[in-house]
Amino acid sequence: VREAFRILESQGFLDSRPGDGTYVTSNPIDSLVQPLASFILKEKDYQLELFEMRRLLESQLAYLAAERATPENMTKMEKILKRQEEQIANGETGLDTDSEFHHALAEAANNRILLHIINTTIEFQAESRESYLLGEERAKKSLAHHQKIFSAIQKGDGELAAHAMREHIE
Repeated sequence: VREAFRILESQGFLDSRPGDGTYVTSNPIDSLVQPLASFILKEKDYQLELFEMRRLLESQLAYLAAERATPENMTKMEKILKRQEEQIANGETGLDTDSEFHHALAEAANNRILLHIINTTIEFQAESRESYLLGEERAKKSLAHHQKIFSAIQKGDGELAAHAMREHIE
């Protein structure tokens, strides 16, 4: 039992306080995501598999966002898209706003575990995404995909949002 407690504590599920007891941590989400993050850090050669995972997860996030997005979520995504459009018009890649859009979409899906997973994968793919977005046409294409996804979310059409996200990731 002590060994099991030690393992759970090392993974962040438990907090041992000498003289006070052992408690379940208040935010185990990071503990659930950390093994995935560790794997991705060690296995950077698996970019194709990471894109596969993103295609599956982010399509579902788009679907959920279409069902669950609040007016505040919608306003946030709309502002991000306007900033992305401005950045691209100024000759920038728009990588930061691209990442912000994916984060805001995950927030709108209202699933904290998926939000952490998506944020982690976006961080690890930053370098490859930056090189992909070089060139005005690719950056514009990414923006157009984001606008299509956002439009589907605005309509509350989960299937269309999921389809648009799959196209975007592919």
